Amino acid sequence: MASDNPRFTILIPVVKTRYFQEAIESALAQNFQDYEIVVVDNKADGDLSTWAEKPRVRLFHNETQLAPAPNWNKGIEHSRGDYIVLLCDDDILAPECLAELDAFLKGRGEGLDVVRFLRKEFGREKLAIAYSCPGKELETVDEYVYFQFRFFRGQALSDFAFSRKSALEIGGFPSMPGCLASDKSFVIRLASRQNKIGNLNLPLLNYRWHGMNYTNVRRPGLYEDSLDSDFFLYNLVNQLLEKSSGDCRGLALAENRRHWQVRQNSHFNDALRSFGWRGLIRIWRHAPDSPASKTKSFWLAVANKARRFLKRKK
Repeated sequence: MASDNPRFTILIPVVKTRYFQEAIESALAQNFQDYEIVVVDNKADGDLSTWAEKPRVRLFHNETQLAPAPNWNKGIEHSRGDYIVLLCDDDILAPECLAELDAFLKGRGEGLDVVRFLRKEFGREKLAIAYSCPGKELETVDEYVYFQFRFFRGQALSDFAFSRKSALEIGGFPSMPGCLASDKSFVIRLASRQNKIGNLNLPLLNYRWHGMNYTNVRRPGLYEDSLDSDFFLYNLVNQLLEKSSGDCRGLALAENRRHWQVRQNSHFNDALRSFGWRGLIRIWRHAPDSPASKTKSFWLAVANKARRFLKRKK
């Protein structure tokens, strides 16, 4: 049984129950003793009550279904661990995840607000399709931003352990439009408190790619939401980097601007592909005038459509 003040909380917010059993069984199978499992039933599409009988598990029910970020924050409030691993309801933790995190924190990162670990990405057949990229054991925020954006190391919600106390002090996850980029904003804000983030370079998470991923579902307003989220992230990162003094600060600022242009290009292109000329005009009107060129994004999307058209003609 977990103590009233465990070392770790594995927090599992649940909306979809299709893969939930695999997720919670991986949490129960940890070869580490001092932890609890907090399950937040966000009006899930199945019954979770039987899991409340399992050791370590504390089950909470939301009266109404919350948006992702407020739901994650509700889970943080219910948690009692010094550090929280937020496990999505369709991902799987390696059995040694908490033991390796504990060893890393005691050996090199005690007191860190946030630690990133690696993930193996897999598809429907549970075959590995990608791995996330390692980083320096301890990185400053400017280094983290530079390598994240320059080399697209990637980031998923379940990739991190973070301090519960510090998460509460910064107000938890920001409520982004569509909740896109909320996790990136949260991690960078946490890392900025001490100007460092730990990288535990072991694949401790199995991340599931499938059509039910929140950001994979096409819906009206998706690309405007994505654009707004990325613009919020750009401004947040810019403000934090302006206050920093790391060796990579200038490179990170430049990379943040480049990354914003690339993301805007992508949203324009996807809006045209998914919703046609109306989608492109709508996102054109919605996009800010700067710092990325929306004229460039517009014509790149048109050029890509023309290339696809000519390719089909051949």
